[in-house]
Amino acid sequence: MKNSTLLIILLNLIVLSGYSQDWIKQQSNTSSDLTSVYFVNAKLGFVVGSSGTILKTTDGGTQWQIKPSGTTNNLLSVCFVDSLNGFTLSAKELFKTIDGGENWFLQDTTTNHSWKHIQFVGQDTGFVAGMQILLKTTDKGASWIKQRSVNVNTSFWAINSNELYKTGEDFLIVKSTDSGEHWELSRNFSCCGVFYDLFFTDQNVGYAGGGGFAQGYFYGWLLKTTNGGLDWSESWRKSLYLEGGNSVQSIFFVNANTGYAATNGGKIIKTTDAGKNWIDLVSGVNLSLESVFFPESTTGYVVGAKGTILKAVNVVDGIKTNSNSTKFKIFPNPIFDNITIETEFIKSDTELSLFNINGQKLFAQQIVTPKTQVHLSMLKKGLYIVKITTKENVETFKIVIQ
Repeated sequence: MKNSTLLIILLNLIVLSGYSQDWIKQQSNTSSDLTSVYFVNAKLGFVVGSSGTILKTTDGGTQWQIKPSGTTNNLLSVCFVDSLNGFTLSAKELFKTIDGGENWFLQDTTTNHSWKHIQFVGQDTGFVAGMQILLKTTDKGASWIKQRSVNVNTSFWAINSNELYKTGEDFLIVKSTDSGEHWELSRNFSCCGVFYDLFFTDQNVGYAGGGGFAQGYFYGWLLKTTNGGLDWSESWRKSLYLEGGNSVQSIFFVNANTGYAATNGGKIIKTTDAGKNWIDLVSGVNLSLESVFFPESTTGYVVGAKGTILKAVNVVDGIKTNSNSTKFKIFPNPIFDNITIETEFIKSDTELSLFNINGQKLFAQQIVTPKTQVHLSMLKKGLYIVKITTKENVETFKIVIQ
């Protein structure tokens, strides 16, 4: 009995640390593969993707509007310096808007290089990075000056106007401290793998995410530096393995301790202790997820394949709280075999889903009567997450099967 009580307490602690956070799928109005998301503030956001797709929201993702881009090429990166001025790029084209994304005009093109990333480190200073190419602006993108670069092009990060990082094949990471004039090796595993994203929380602490092969298996990997790229912690690699095929595509930290990563296998993971531990969240999709962004510490977005836009709201220490009062009652809890759901809120789109603590969806069923009984006698003892979803609201409950 003591062991059973201890197990329940530990499982509850695990959930409080982040397992029960939900991501709600948004209506994107497109089936294009989405590659990059950026929010200017809590309401104003932009997403770009394949075939020149540009989406804009002014209400925090409730509605997304398709905007003309002027290209059918795949757009790879988007960023804004304020609510009016922003940039997006394809491999060969750089576009700018001066009216908050309503209209975009072609600012520059290239034939000899391949662009991939755009990032600003202030309202005036920004970079365009790609294969053997690095451009810099100090006038809010009015003009771009070619800098020295290296043949590395899977990811880019600018800490400030001088300190830059790029990644490439074989887990290569290079660093410049003089705005690209010189580059030095920061990390190279000489192994079969790639880092696809970088994120630094300050000048010293940064994360590199990607995927590769080791001992006959494919892994998603996350590494961390605490000394400005002089060393990258390999000792954390085992604890940071993701399941096979889930290469880390995007990383975002809301503060020094709390960060998120998205993978090409549909996983979203979270840390609340600066990368010492990562936990699975419930994404609800198995499509490739390419970009994650949090305009606020409690609100985040992830975008990916086939028009996927996911939103997490009201996140407090990893728990998604309900914006409306509870409309459903679940009892008994703890349970032995069955639970009952009572509600006066019955609509045709009301659905109950059950997840284990690893985020695996076990089953789902419609709620069509004021009192519904769900049989759970076939499940093992432990803690589970019940999610009840309607168009207006999502409610989550922890239940314990004894």
